[in-house]
Amino acid sequence: MNGIIIYGTFHGSTKECAEKIAELTGFSIIDAKTAVNMDFSSYDKIIVGTALQKFKVHPDIEKFFEIKKDFLIPDKTYFFYVGAAAKLPKYFQMKLCGIKAMYLGGRIDWETLSSSERIIISIISFLSGKKLKDFDNIQESRIKKITAEIMESN
Repeated sequence: MNGIIIYGTFHGSTKECAEKIAELTGFSIIDAKTAVNMDFSSYDKIIVGTALQKFKVHPDIEKFFEIKKDFLIPDKTYFFYVGAAAKLPKYFQMKLCGIKAMYLGGRIDWETLSSSERIIISIISFLSGKKLKDFDNIQESRIKKITAEIMESN
């Protein structure tokens, strides 16, 4: 079985998850910006991963779905997402058209955030009473679960 993992990341968490899936599957990995120019007809499995930020999917993944939608069929495509919010935006759920989506968790890396992102996170932390500065709930078990599903499917 051959496959490819395409990802879009803002601060690196999605890329880390994609790399872990690649390690477990032996599949190739590529960023979405480069992937829009590729032919995917020879792949048995296509895994697409995105970061969620400000309730939106990464723009490179948005573009990838628009350009490559004919290659993204439920029988061979899997989708994962990473972000502080566990819910995939409804506007994007409709674009999946039956492709299984799995939430792997999220991480807020304070050091990689812009000043405006730090202000927003600080406000949300204050209002919610949750400490988000060191938020990290990406779980290895979720990564292993999606990987097992991919490898067990025909």
